[in-house]
Parts: sequence; C-alpha cells; structure tokens
Amino acid sequence: MLLYCTIENCYGTITLGRDGPYEFHNVSLTVNGIHSNVSFNAVDSWFTIPSQTAIYRLDIRRGSIAGTGALQLLSNSLLDNVNISIPLITYATQLTVKNSDINAKIEGTEIILDHNNISAVVEQIQNNNKKILV
Repeated sequence: MLLYCTIENCYGTITLGRDGPYEFHNVSLTVNGIHSNVSFNAVDSWFTIPSQTAIYRLDIRRGSIAGTGALQLLSNSLLDNVNISIPLITYATQLTVKNSDINAKIEGTEIILDHNNISAVVEQIQNNNKKILV
C-alpha cells in the first residue's frame, strides 16, 4: 500500500526517503533521491532536480522545473503553466504541456502542446524517426 505524503509551504532541499506519490503545495525545493516509482502532483511549486533521474509521473500546475540533467518521465504527465528549464524525455507515454515556457529540449513519442512559449527543440519520435514540433 502506498501512502501519500503532502509537503506544503516550505523551501530548501529535500531528500525523498520512499517511493510513492507526493503532493506539493506552494513549495520551492531542490529535490534529491527521486526513484522511478515516485510521482509528483504539485500546485504553485518550484523544483530543481540536481541530477539526471527518472520519475514515474510528473503533474505540475503553476510553477517551474529546472535542473542539470535530463528528467525521464515514465508515465503520462501534465505540465500546465510551468517554466521548463530541464530536458524532458518520455517514451511510450503521453506528455501534455499547456500554457508553459519551454526553455529546454523535450523529446518523446506522444507530446501534446497547447499555447506554449517555446524557445527550445521539441522532438516527437515515431518508428525511430524524429520530427521537430513547433
């Protein structure tokens, strides 16, 4: 059984100690220790991911995600009104990006873009062929 962990109204650095879903509300965090079984559901939250990692699901409404290495998304994810400054990679899953600023490369097999400000490459990969979206 997975338990939810809710983190609200805080800033600083956090190391995740367990798998499972995390809820974030109004946070500004550098996040370490992300496992591929972790999912984020965040509102009004700003994240820095310091190293390349994989995450199961990432849903953010109003906020930002930044970092130094690529972030691999393993399940359908939604970014709505987010400043994206970390490369995102998603395969065999759907990534929906709405009303966001895309400042880092995004690549995947099913990317849905809706009313974004794009200043980086967005590549859709199908049957080993890359197609630039914009």
